Amino acid sequence: MHRHLKTLGQAPVRLVLYPGEGHGNRRAAARLDFHLRMLQWMEHYLQGPGGAPPPFALDYAEQLDAPGANDVQPPPRSNGQGGLFAHPS
Repeated sequence: MHRHLKTLGQAPVRLVLYPGEGHGNRRAAARLDFHLRMLQWMEHYLQGPGGAPPPFALDYAEQLDAPGANDVQPPPRSNGQGGLFAHPS
């Protein structure tokens, strides 16, 4: 998505890399920051003038060293017995 929007050149885009995260954020603080940035970007550039553009600073960075910050577990995977990706029988 970042590369495509950058190629179009119609709105400024920013690639934000979260410390210790890969493609997909496991830490709740990183997920929250990502979704808030996306919401602010969409409100600012898609809804028209008004909302503030997303901030540059990573406000959650100080939480990375907090006790329990690395305790976030990924959601359980489906065992094929149902769930989001179950095939009808």
